[in-house]
Amino acid sequence: MITQESMTEGKVLALWVGNFGSPEDMDSYINGSFEEDFGFRMNDRSMPEVSEPSGASLPIKELLTGFSFYEGWIDRAVSVCEEKKIAEAKAAVVFHHLRYREDLCRNLQAPLQFVANISWNA
Repeated sequence: MITQESMTEGKVLALWVGNFGSPEDMDSYINGSFEEDFGFRMNDRSMPEVSEPSGASLPIKELLTGFSFYEGWIDRAVSVCEEKKIAEAKAAVVFHHLRYREDLCRNLQAPLQFVANISWNA
């Protein structure tokens, strides 16, 4: 299986959104079948930043506000979500310095949906 390190790239992040109802459900998925669903082995020292699902759907901009360095990438992320008709979600996952390869996705029905690789300014 390909590793996270092989997709490392500065000034880019990989964004996923989903509809988990609780932090426990999301943690269980991230630490469980995420790697298999998206086809890469995560680095234990460079885990993704995740939102804390409360069970409520939030507009994408509200959901992403507060992530590390969000001011440098949030407008692009919201724009890409709008293009993909994603108006809101309950959870978000961000891998900083990762350019995900969509061809690695093994489960199109996964509870998280890969949105895009977003360039950002620190």
